[in-house]
Amino acid sequence: MKQKLNRLLAGALGALGAVFFLADPALPVNAAEQAPPSIISQTAVVMDAESGQVLYNKSMNQRMPPASITKIVTGILAAEQGDMDEMITMSEQAVFSIPRYSTHIALDTDERLSLNDAMYAMMLMSANDATAGIAEALGGTEEQFVDQMNSFVQEIGATGTHFVNPHGLIDPDHYTTAYDMALITRYAIQNETFMTYFGGVTYEMGPTNKQPESRRFANQNQLLQKGAYTYEGATGGKVGYTEEALYTMVTTAQRDGRTLICVVMKSPEYADKFEDTAKLLDFGFEAFHSAPLTETELPRQSIAVQVIGDQDDVREEGKMLIFLKEPVKLLLPQGVELEDCEITYNFRDGMTLPGAFAPQAVISMKNPPEGWKEELTTVPLSFLWELDPLALPAQQKPEEEVPVKAPSFWGKVFKVTAWVFLSLLGMLFVTRQLILFDIRKKKRQKRERERKRQLQAAQMQPAPPVRRSPPAQEWQYSNPYHNAARTAQRPEVRRVNSRPVRRPPMGKRQG
Repeated sequence: MKQKLNRLLAGALGALGAVFFLADPALPVNAAEQAPPSIISQTAVVMDAESGQVLYNKSMNQRMPPASITKIVTGILAAEQGDMDEMITMSEQAVFSIPRYSTHIALDTDERLSLNDAMYAMMLMSANDATAGIAEALGGTEEQFVDQMNSFVQEIGATGTHFVNPHGLIDPDHYTTAYDMALITRYAIQNETFMTYFGGVTYEMGPTNKQPESRRFANQNQLLQKGAYTYEGATGGKVGYTEEALYTMVTTAQRDGRTLICVVMKSPEYADKFEDTAKLLDFGFEAFHSAPLTETELPRQSIAVQVIGDQDDVREEGKMLIFLKEPVKLLLPQGVELEDCEITYNFRDGMTLPGAFAPQAVISMKNPPEGWKEELTTVPLSFLWELDPLALPAQQKPEEEVPVKAPSFWGKVFKVTAWVFLSLLGMLFVTRQLILFDIRKKKRQKRERERKRQLQAAQMQPAPPVRRSPPAQEWQYSNPYHNAARTAQRPEVRRVNSRPVRRPPMGKRQG
């Protein structure tokens, strides 16, 4: 029995291993097999939150009306400047400056609520009245708060953005780009307070001095809700809509330690923004792998440059050292390694520097697959003036950033196949032990049933006759001295000359 079982398990192991080897769904796909998806939204971008690298780009620098994703900027400024327990009072301006046809939670004049409640109302329900209340509480007036918003986006490099209000209602001078919104979101999600509201799913706001009933809020980004559009790994989101902007949405998601930011703008239909975002996030997670970029690939360069002086005809020569400040995690398409890429620079020896100079390295694929753009990303570099390269301290490269040669395709196949074989072998060994245990258990039960059967058969046979001992001889005494009350006591009898002689009991001696 055991030999048959071992042969059966060995055959099953071989068959499963062959099937896995021939068709392994976990093996990495090639970049040519997974081209960038086609989407309906007019502009979109997918950005890696850690490095800022753009993984997908569809007209990402085109100016567009943002609608309510404007509230991401309002939210991050409130998270940095405000106290969430602070109470704010709705002014008449904050209440009635919002059109009744726009999204609101019916706040009333002089109604008091905490900044925490207002943040949930703004980020989950996109309440414009709560947004106006936040702007007045933090900026004094809505106009002053908008000035803070514009200063903030300029500081972080969102140069294609300009705001007129804190909520995103339509205005010709209120615009942004998909890239700028990704850049703003990348900054905002590093704030834990902001993420509390950006990643919130539901919230219940208690009664106020004007409203005796509670208000319930739910995030309008359906990728975070359980339903038809649920996206596994989604960590936050904000949606927007106006007749001019149509549907806009910003979503963050995390998978395998990597966080991506996806922005879609001007989606024609309600479902388009969810479907486009899900396709773009899947593409960002599945079509790329990480490769460290260090000074080995981007060595330090010392170049001579000419700098224009105060007068245009006066030029000064200088020496500039350009270097990579710290290692960078570069995301490359599956099947593409650094050896398959070309690195170019936006500077050269002897060049004349423009007014503002930011050295960069451009990473491009030598032979991009069909559907892919040649340029992958740009890496910002640092520079120092008139400095001996030897005087620059050596960079401390983290251990995880040390470049490691990526395993070959067959190496990956062997590693994955070996892991699966060992897992199956362990599972089959456990299964074999369980089957043997079951066999031994059945044998014990069979022996126990046989023993009980024999015991029952023995009980059904007639019992043998019981041998009884003859009754003991009862002595007859003729002496009338012993009355009926003392016959129960058996007197001591001794024999004299083979004749029984009665010995009187103690205390009754005669004579």
